[in-house]
Amino acid sequence: MTRAAVEEGLQGYRNIDKEIRLNTEMSQEDRERAGLYEERDRELRAAKGQILDCLNELPYLQRDIIWRHYIKGEFWIRIAQDHHYSERQIRSHGAAALDAMGELLEKRQEAAGFFRRFEGPTP
Repeated sequence: MTRAAVEEGLQGYRNIDKEIRLNTEMSQEDRERAGLYEERDRELRAAKGQILDCLNELPYLQRDIIWRHYIKGEFWIRIAQDHHYSERQIRSHGAAALDAMGELLEKRQEAAGFFRRFEGPTP
């Protein structure tokens, strides 16, 4: 899985709960298609759980960087200050974290499927 796909997918992770909520707020006409929404919600919940499992397998620094920057949107400089590293070092650790996260995600079916939505065309 590419680093870019992992990065985009982590940003998409922010919207999983929102998408689940929107799927449950349907009009009566949409209730006929509820089975499709329920299946999608199950897939999203499974992907979310697997993403969290992958995060928990990472070393603390990598996990913190991914959670704070890629999921919560916190600035690099703030993370660097909290860890007493330079911003450049934290960005380097962040790149390594994305690579490690990509390797872990490849092993999980639902999470890999979720992140593949963010992959661009293969050259």
